[in-house]
Parts: sequence; C-alpha cells; structure tokens
Amino acid sequence: MIVADDLITPVVANLKKGWDDVSFHGSRQIPTPHMDKLANDGVILNSYYVSPICTPTRSSIMTGKHPVNLGFFEKEYTPTYRGFESFYGFWNGKEDFWDHTSLEDVWGTDLRNNMKPVKNESGHYGTELFTEVAERIIDTHNKSEPLYLYFAHQAVHSGNPKDPLQAPKRVLDKFQHFSKEDRRIYAAMVASLDESIGNVTKALKRNAMFDNSVIVFTTDNGGAPWGFNWNAGCNYPLRGGKDTLWEGGVRGVGFVHSKLIENKGRVSYDLIDVTDWLPTFYHLAGGDVTKIQDKIDGMNVWDTIANGKKSPRTEVLHNIDPFRRFAAIRVKEYKLVVNQDADYKITWLPRYNVPGELDSLPQPSTLPGAVIECGKWDSEEEAACKSDVFPCLFNVKEDPCEYNNIAQSNLDTVKRLILRLLHYHKKAVPIWFPERDCDADPENHDGFWGPWRSSEANKAILKEVIESIPSVNEEKHSKRKKIAIDKTELDEESLSLYNEQSKEFESMLKNYLNEVDKRKRSETSPQRSGKMN
Repeated sequence: MIVADDLITPVVANLKKGWDDVSFHGSRQIPTPHMDKLANDGVILNSYYVSPICTPTRSSIMTGKHPVNLGFFEKEYTPTYRGFESFYGFWNGKEDFWDHTSLEDVWGTDLRNNMKPVKNESGHYGTELFTEVAERIIDTHNKSEPLYLYFAHQAVHSGNPKDPLQAPKRVLDKFQHFSKEDRRIYAAMVASLDESIGNVTKALKRNAMFDNSVIVFTTDNGGAPWGFNWNAGCNYPLRGGKDTLWEGGVRGVGFVHSKLIENKGRVSYDLIDVTDWLPTFYHLAGGDVTKIQDKIDGMNVWDTIANGKKSPRTEVLHNIDPFRRFAAIRVKEYKLVVNQDADYKITWLPRYNVPGELDSLPQPSTLPGAVIECGKWDSEEEAACKSDVFPCLFNVKEDPCEYNNIAQSNLDTVKRLILRLLHYHKKAVPIWFPERDCDADPENHDGFWGPWRSSEANKAILKEVIESIPSVNEEKHSKRKKIAIDKTELDEESLSLYNEQSKEFESMLKNYLNEVDKRKRSETSPQRSGKMN
C-alpha cells in the first residue's frame, strides 16, 4: 500500500485542458507515467473518500475505524508494537526532506530504524531514502511468505516552515517551463513520488512478486494550496482543500492495480471510504470479515474493485468536530456540510497557469470517466451556500464541485442527514487534550523526537486488543472498554471540556433540525392574498 501525503484531488473540468497534479486524470502539467500505467491497467477510484487531514486518514487505514472512534497514547501504538516486523521512517506530521529535522515548536530529528534513531542520513532526500528501504525489503523478503508493505510517503507534504518545498536538482531541471518557483518545486516533488512508484514496481517485478500483488495507491487528504501546511498543490476545480470538508479536502486520489482484478482498465464511481481498506485486506489474506465487522466501520469492497459489483457502502462520515463545530456526511449521492464557513470561508481557487504546457507535454492517456465535468454554476443567491447560517446540501454525483446548494428544496434529506450526524456524534470517543509536557523536548532524548513516557494502562489495552483478534468475547471487550475509560478519566479537565463542547455541538445540530421544521411549515402554510375582511 502506497500512501501519498497531501496530494491534490485530481478531478479535471475539461477534457481538452487537463489541469491538476497527476496525469492519469488528464493533467498536462505534471507527467506521472508510472502512476498512469498502474492506474489505467487497474481501477481508478473516483468516489473514494479520505479524512481532511493526515493522521486521521492513516489511523483509519490501520484500524478500519473512523477517527471519531479512535484515540492514541504512547509507544505501545508505534508500528513495531502493533505487529509490524520492521519500521523505517518518522513519527511527526512533517520534516525536512534533506536533514530529517522536524519543527514542532522546538527542533528535533525525526528518523528511526525500528525504535533506533538514525543519525547518518542527513543529505539523503526523503522520497529517495524511503524508496531504497522499500526496495530492500522487497529484495530480501522470503518469497514463500506473504508480504504487507505499508509505504507511507513523506511526499508531497511540505517540510518545515522556512523551507517548505524541496526537491532534487536533477528533477527540478525537468520543469523549467514553470514560471512560479513554488509550483515548479512542487511539480518536481510529485515527479519524484512517481519515480519512486516506478522503482517499487520494478522491485516487485525483478523478484517475481508483481503478478501476485495488490497495489493500492491513496492520498491522505486533498492538497494544501493555502494556509495549514501549504504545499502549492491545486485542487481545481473542486472547492476547498486540506483541513476542510469540501470535496477538495476529502475526495481522495486512489487506484488499485492487480492481476487478481477481473474487470480492469476502468473507472469506478462506487462509494468507497478509507476505513474500507482494513477489512478488504483482511479478506484478501484469507480472513473472515464477518468476525470483525461489528467492531469496525469499514467494509470489504474487494468485489466492487475486482469485479465491478455494487459497493456495500451507502454513506461516508467525513468528520464531526465538536470543538470547531463543523461536520459533513455523504449518504448515497447527497452530501451535507454543516458550519464549515465558521472555520474557513473557502471557495474555489483558480488553477495554476503554466505557459507552454500544452506544447511541451504530451496528452496523457486517460480512461473514459477519469475526467469529471463539473456542470453549471447557478449563481443565484437562493442557491448560495452559507454553511454557518444553515447546512448546505449537494448532489455530489451530479455536482462534484459543490456549485449548487439544494438544501431548501430537499429539507427532508437535510433532516435525515442531520439525524445521521447526531447518531455518529453520540458514539464518538471523547477528545483528550493533555497538557504540554516539557519532558517530550528532543533535547532530553539525544535530539530526537519519540515516546517519552510509558503507561501500564496502555500495555493492558494493547494486550486486550491483540487477544481479541479475530474473535472477541463480551467479557474481554467490556474489560478493554473500561480500561480506556479509566485512562480518559485521568484528565478530568479535558473530559469536562469535551463534554461541554459536545453538548453545544449537539444543541447546534438540534437547532438546525428545528429550523428545518420551521422552513417546512412555512412552505406548506397558505399564502394570504387579496383584500382582508
């Protein structure tokens, strides 16, 4: 499984002008030939959703659960404590591509081989370093044994604030036609990512593993064309981007390639969520998904991917955030966005202009359906979306760019989706806000970021989780839940704050329900006309 970081959502508005950042969706700015070949020979996922920011998406991949149902603590949750035989990489959200330092208020190096700090790779470009490690794992793997390789790229996330965009000069030189320097560097970062995928593919082929592999490519959220971890990505023509619940933030770049796919070389519009990977992989490995289905949010979608059968999924919870007080959910073709404008008032950003691109780059090979038409924009005031005033509703099957708010004409659907949000909110795990701990400072740990505390409670939680798979009896399940609750209760202030915010968020949703009923009554009440007696 290959995970790209902050890669834009590649939906293109016009077949003749393929914009955005990967060419298997029609872009002519940044060629991605290795991704193109795998995608076009496999299945491109065009109704595939991820979380709006990085870590929640990755936690869903690993657990099959939605982030609102998860939490994390210390080293017991790092990869080699969770069943992985090895780990090479970094743990923070971002770092410098060359010296592997990470700024999180204070500086520290963030690179480890298993639990051991790596001190001799400064100057080795991150995308290339991690690719070499992945190739080495493939080359040395016992071919008689199965392999699950989770390759979570640093690219194309921005680095530290002072030098956020970085790429090797040899790759930068390929993009002289870009007039904007930041976009030029970003293009080189995408090209380096594509080169990495090509090298991993070659490693699988030279080890006779390619024909028996399932290769999944996904991003973790939309691109960041502004603000939070900005990286010069472009989500055009979709609305919004990273850290928003608009399609530009949550519609994922994804494809699956495998010789096991019967119906290949196509584009799938079936609804798939990032939580679906765990049960799908579990099925492919021979597991009985029915034994874990009631403990996860994901669904086995292999028949959908491999055989083109209808997806078992009909809804996706994009997020619920009681602190920032926004939420979004999609049910079938309808998507409801609640209060997003109170946090970010983001609309549609223009595409980047690259002089000469249509002449200098060949027309990419694009499967029918990989390029999406956005439809027409109804600019009338009554169709405008102001989600901080009243929830906005879109038919994202017909209107993927979220141009036309249809809430007023579909109040029953608005009500139904608000009730679904309330359902999920009541099940969500409380958010824990521990106080800042100076003991975590890398200065106290030989200059490296890493775990700095241990907890007997965490060890107990981990033991219960391991013992519970694939079958969980009620006694063990209840005990594990009690331990988690006890851990949360250690910080009563955080729990009290969460409960307060949670009640206010729930009250906001219920007020919207009342407003729906009020608008419906207004529509059905008789209109007075003529002279009054």
